[in-house]
Amino acid sequence: MDTTAGAAPAGPGAIDPAQAGVVYAGLWRRTAASIIDSFVTAMLSYAVIIPLMLVFGLSLQLLAGKTGDASPAASIGFFVLAYGISIALPAAYFGWMQSSRHQASLGKLAVGIKVTRGDGGRTGFWRGFLRYTAYLLLTLLTCGVGAVVTAFMAGMTRRKQAPHDFACDTLVVDRWAFTDQPQRQQQGLDIVSIVILAAYAALILLSAVAVAAVIAVLGLAAR
Repeated sequence: MDTTAGAAPAGPGAIDPAQAGVVYAGLWRRTAASIIDSFVTAMLSYAVIIPLMLVFGLSLQLLAGKTGDASPAASIGFFVLAYGISIALPAAYFGWMQSSRHQASLGKLAVGIKVTRGDGGRTGFWRGFLRYTAYLLLTLLTCGVGAVVTAFMAGMTRRKQAPHDFACDTLVVDRWAFTDQPQRQQQGLDIVSIVILAAYAALILLSAVAVAAVIAVLGLAAR
């Protein structure tokens, strides 16, 4: 397990060494990590899919030039491939990062949390891969209801476990949990989480204002 020597001394939010237990990562800390990871995985997916789209478009033009018509099956096949990549790449990213010595994706590293087995041990690649896949399928198959259930369970269950945590026997805990320095664990939100959540809330607010402004302008123009 990761003991990560040489880290900064315990801050004001650290817990009493005599009372050190496992600090589970709650909803908002996990949300901040997910916001960061969503940008990372989006960039990874775009980095692969956009070149594929360019190659596919060129190939389709060449095919249409030779045959006079492009095969619809080729277009369908490409979109299935692109959709598969958009699922497989993030799943591989989470599986790789969470099975590393850090036990955390870049988002979780930023907010100081990690993913472990139910007993505190390190997860393997495939467990991390399936954990993300389970979350995605739950969200997609329930038209988003699964995301609400996930948020509720991550905030309310005893060990802050969401459905995909129960399915894969995983926990999301403070980076210092299950190490030889549990007193370094931090209760509540850290500074990075607060900044990320505030920036994201501001972005949503600005987007809502922009949409409202566009609707108002279109309404005035239609009169």
